[in-house]
Amino acid sequence: ARQLAAGNLRADSLRLQVRRAAPAAPFAVTVRAQGVRSGRVAMKHAEVSVTGDLRAHHGRFALVAGAGKVEGRFSGSYARGSWRGTLKQMSLVGPELGRWRLAAASQLTVDPKGLSVSALRLASAAGEELSARGKLAFKPLDGVVRGSWSRFRLLRLSPWLGEERLKGESSGELEARWAQG
Repeated sequence: ARQLAAGNLRADSLRLQVRRAAPAAPFAVTVRAQGVRSGRVAMKHAEVSVTGDLRAHHGRFALVAGAGKVEGRFSGSYARGSWRGTLKQMSLVGPELGRWRLAAASQLTVDPKGLSVSALRLASAAGEELSARGKLAFKPLDGVVRGSWSRFRLLRLSPWLGEERLKGESSGELEARWAQG
């Protein structure tokens, strides 16, 4: 399909491929999108491939934005309206970002009521660390997200600051809470 739109999400093209070797065999599903945009976020290419069935599946993803790329692998299961999964591997590479990798597997849960993420920890080739965890309810938006960073090179923020350039490193913690009402 070409020139798709849903809300403020747009894609120049979308390709869905579903394969199954035999009636009782697992599915293999691949979704590829080109020219994906939502607000100020733009991706040249996005691809997700999943093999298995609802009870047990595994997959990989790749996102390309500008000169940067995110790739990863996951596994999961879907039952009673809830998807539970494990982000097993992830890498981020880009000229401004440097090289990052997932430091340890992270547990994810998504259901109609909300989402939760266990310790999602990223480590850079330069020795920096970023981590986040949290639990959010969707309607109404309610919950908490906690993050921390260690030895983060402030120069990495320069592409978003225009002419300004930051130097040095930063370490710290952040907690964001959304409360009903």
